[in-house]
Amino acid sequence: MGGIPDVVRVTSADGRLPYYMGFTRTVNRPRNLQRDRAIVLGEGPAGTPPPISIWFPTDGGSGHQFIY
Repeated sequence: MGGIPDVVRVTSADGRLPYYMGFTRTVNRPRNLQRDRAIVLGEGPAGTPPPISIWFPTDGGSGHQFIY
């Protein structure tokens, strides 16, 4: 796993309004990460929302680590 970048596109529920598109790399879900946990947050500047570091789809064991 890892090496070849993927693209993740985040849109509105109807798929018409794009919010974000970014490159990611595939990573394995850590064994100790709860199965219902879908995101891992990173650190950001004070007063700003933390960035999403990794997104784990609920139907798989691997996730997408965002490349900022």
